Amino acid sequence: MVRDGERLAREDAERVAQVEARNELEAELFRATELATATNNILFNSTVVTIRGWLEEAAPNTAVTAYKAKLFELQTAMARATPREARE
Repeated sequence: MVRDGERLAREDAERVAQVEARNELEAELFRATELATATNNILFNSTVVTIRGWLEEAAPNTAVTAYKAKLFELQTAMARATPREARE
């Protein structure tokens, strides 16, 4: 019974981490969509659409590392798309 409880606690912690990682990516996608509209950057907009499509197709058991990798990809693209004067 103790082992089952420990296993369930680990599974719960992993699920919470997955949900938090997905939510973080969704929030960043929202900001990225606004930036893509404001900058009218076609390449950046394409990246946003691609990552949004990936997120929509992601299975419920997608690894946290996969969400983090997409978040990093999106943040890198956002940094490149942000006008230089806005970064200073």
